[in-house]
Amino acid sequence: MRRTSMKNCHLLCFLSFMLAFTAGYGQFEGKVIYDVAYCSDDPGLASLARHFPKESELFINGANSRFQQNVSGGGQQIFINNEDENKNILVMRFLGESFKVVLTRQNLAMLEENISFNTVPSGKTKEILGVSCRQAIAVVGNDTLSVYYSPELYSGNMLPQFKEIRGLVLEYETIQDGLHTRFKAREMHSETVAMDTFEISDIIREISFEDFAKNFAYKKDS
Repeated sequence: MRRTSMKNCHLLCFLSFMLAFTAGYGQFEGKVIYDVAYCSDDPGLASLARHFPKESELFINGANSRFQQNVSGGGQQIFINNEDENKNILVMRFLGESFKVVLTRQNLAMLEENISFNTVPSGKTKEILGVSCRQAIAVVGNDTLSVYYSPELYSGNMLPQFKEIRGLVLEYETIQDGLHTRFKAREMHSETVAMDTFEISDIIREISFEDFAKNFAYKKDS
């Protein structure tokens, strides 16, 4: 796998985690707040990671989800999804400018192909926020993945790129391209989430998936 350019590392972390939230949720409605931590033996990556997002939020209402995090310089990354309606919108705000990318299922499949692992259950369990979670793991070359998820909060598959996992992810940890990243739920609130949370203004400039992929995405082994 080729080394990911440093300027796109935080976006790839976001893409990896946002792809975990592209399906309906069923039982749980509310908000989950995740702490995000990074470390690397590479001094350049470690220095860069100090500017990466330290917190992410997930909002869920039925088949609707919104995953978002703030980035340095006042920017923001948002991903809104409704699997039933095939609605997938990525919004990025940087340096006072905003744009959105409307993603088809085929576009998501391309991203999933680039950011995916085959997972197996480890048999380990632990409690996160008082909820019993199961662990699934994967190792591909020098890259590793660990996911703790709760079948109690959702009994279906919510991870298109991890089809073996059925449950709401409360901890997600990867070591990929020399960067160790961990998302872990800090707070979980069962509450009503207004439907306008999942709407995006029509005035935000739209760019094509091809332009987005050319400037921000990457391919394995390229």
